[in-house]
Amino acid sequence: MIALSPKLSRVVSDQALDCINGNLSLDKKDVDALTKILSNKGKSKSPVNRKRAVNAFIQVAKDHDFSEVLAKILLDSTELNATRIAATSGLGKFADKESEKALIQALGKTNGHLQREVIKAMGRIGTEKSIKALDSLSENNDPGFKHTLTFAKIFIGYRINDTSIDSEKIKEALGAQWIKLQSGPLNQKKLRENIQSLGGNTFGLKLSDDIGFEIMCGKASNTLFLNNKFKPGALLKNLKSRSQVSGIVAVRNPKESISTVRNIVITNLSKSGIDIIITRTTGEVVYAGDAWQEGKIWEFMLRDIGLTSAPTTITGTISDKKIMFEVSSVNQRRIKTGQKI
Repeated sequence: MIALSPKLSRVVSDQALDCINGNLSLDKKDVDALTKILSNKGKSKSPVNRKRAVNAFIQVAKDHDFSEVLAKILLDSTELNATRIAATSGLGKFADKESEKALIQALGKTNGHLQREVIKAMGRIGTEKSIKALDSLSENNDPGFKHTLTFAKIFIGYRINDTSIDSEKIKEALGAQWIKLQSGPLNQKKLRENIQSLGGNTFGLKLSDDIGFEIMCGKASNTLFLNNKFKPGALLKNLKSRSQVSGIVAVRNPKESISTVRNIVITNLSKSGIDIIITRTTGEVVYAGDAWQEGKIWEFMLRDIGLTSAPTTITGTISDKKIMFEVSSVNQRRIKTGQKI
């Protein structure tokens, strides 16, 4: 029977409350005891939480038995899945032949969350052998599984300089793509109708009935209203004349008859051009960027700041006669899976 030292007991005992952090250190006697317990070459005198023991072992074991001990745990179907997952994580931290061999062996003998963790570990250390093993897996329509598999192949392919990876399949599996929303100027009749449909406070801003823009996002209509100091034919002159509240953005759901003010557009003069920020009505900044001169026009770019619904870039140009801009937003499918640990 193996007696646990007080320090080792605090780390691996079933009753332990200590968090195992990255600064764990054990003396050689404790490491030897931990190795024997995990290798089933001896029993502890007191109950041991094997998942905690594995996590501790990963941090302190340095010799050649490391991969061998973790491999046996991963391939032992009598171990709890949580313990096997912890061992998988350890194998994925050290790129050696034994670790990869164990992961490949486990790939076809596991399923669900454990198999996905094996695939993740292969992505971290795998070679051509891992690619072949992953390619031999049976079809699985679970989006979460496909996401994990593709991500692993990306990184293995990067390490082995595989140029055959299909970028379109990667984008499809990761579920992310940039979508572009074009802005369109509103004619005076439509613009005035939109101004009349505004509900709530416009912060005393007098709005232009000559210049306004609409962006459709799904079925919702987003309207950019400019303050009435912006005049057709002199847009740049007004923009460069002062720091100001330059406009508001209102959103209208097709099921509603009124538009709600969501954002405030503020422009500030700077040494390099013009700073632009877009805030919520609470003052929280959601987009920020700047405008700079390029010949007779000004270009601008804004990026999302803080918590927004989706990563977004707004780019465009301003001349004396018109404003043109495009909204690019990342559309990412939620990867759903019913797998449980």
